[in-house]
Formats: sequence, C-alpha cells, structure tokens
Amino acid sequence: MPQLISSVVLVHGCHLQAVGWEQMVWGDGEKIGRAPFGLVIARELFAQKIVFGTGASEKDGLKESEYTYRFLEQNLHRLGEFKEWPHLNPVSEVRGWLEHLVVIDAQTKNIVEEIKNALAVCRSVGARQLMLISSPAHMPRCLNTAMQIDTGGVRVVAVPSASSAGNYTPVNTVIVESPHRGDDPMVDAPIKMHQIIPRIFKLPLPERIKFLQVLDTILTDHSV
Repeated sequence: MPQLISSVVLVHGCHLQAVGWEQMVWGDGEKIGRAPFGLVIARELFAQKIVFGTGASEKDGLKESEYTYRFLEQNLHRLGEFKEWPHLNPVSEVRGWLEHLVVIDAQTKNIVEEIKNALAVCRSVGARQLMLISSPAHMPRCLNTAMQIDTGGVRVVAVPSASSAGNYTPVNTVIVESPHRGDDPMVDAPIKMHQIIPRIFKLPLPERIKFLQVLDTILTDHSV
C-alpha cells in the first residue's frame, strides 16, 4: 500500500487591506478559501505542520498570519459549509488538532521569505513535501517564486483553493512567459515582454499610469 509523503502545508498570507479579503481567505458561498482549504489538505495528508504566513501587514494589533488564524478559529463552526470538509468533528476537537499543528509566521515580509521559512519548518520536522495553498489567481506567483528557491530536496506542490475576489481571478491574471516556441517570432527579438513588464511596476505611480495610457493608445491605433 502506498505511503503518504511527510508534508508541511503553507497557507499563504493575504494582505489584510486587500479588497475581498474574507472571500479569498475564508471563501464565498460554497467556494472554499485558502485558510479552510489548508485544513482540508492538511487532514488528507496527515500533515506534520500547517504554517500560516506572513507578517507583511497588520490589523487590530495583529500581524497578517495572527489575524488570519484568529479569524479561522472564530469560524471553525462554519467548516461544514464546504463540501471539501465532510467531517462532523466537534469544534473543540478540530481546535485541539490544530494546536499541535499550527505554526504562525509573523516575521516574514514577502513570498520569498514566506516559502523559505516554510522550508525551514519542513527541515525541522523531517518533511519531504511542502504544499502551497493560496487563492487561484495568486497561486501561479507562489509556485513561480518557489521554483527560484533552493528547496534542499523538499518537493513543492501547489494546490489552489476555489474562492477568488472581485477582479482578482484567474481570468484577470496575466502570465508572461519568455518566448520559447520555435514558431514564435519573438524568440530572437532584441527586446522581450518578460524583460519589460516587471520594470513597469518599479515606476512611480504617475509615470506608470502615463506609460499605460501611451501603450493603450498605441494598441487602440492598431485595433488591438
């Protein structure tokens, strides 16, 4: 019989001032959010730890991870709203289970630090697999970041939750790959999209808006 790989689950943080925070973190109707989905995956894998990140934002005197976990604890009685959580355990039992698993990461400030910290937790408990849990639109960025880090042999797996919020959805999320197909005329171009796009975000806001307006005019003139 196949054995489960020892795992740590990382529930990525969500900036506490984000529009639609509750929909992303808890869920929306029957669509499960990243925090309860982290519990689902941890339970399925018999995870050794669940890490809640990060300390990048603050609200009510609590860091992002602390606030998120408190919110989750206050809503444990609602887990039954989601089909992914078929268990009928009393809230006290779930809370007791979590007390032995949860690691609150209140120190890290970005995704790179968040993943590195979770990998350190993996090493501390001898886990061979790190499960990244985040919202659908945020997950590609999380996985891309993880692939740029030396995981020390820990396998990284990304599993998105179901709930997004507002315009922050996979439909409105754009991924710019470097050209690689043989039939792509941009392969040998002297300048490429993936080299330019990240630099736009470094512009001060007024210049960034001006750049986008100029670009929009050019695209409109070409009926794009």
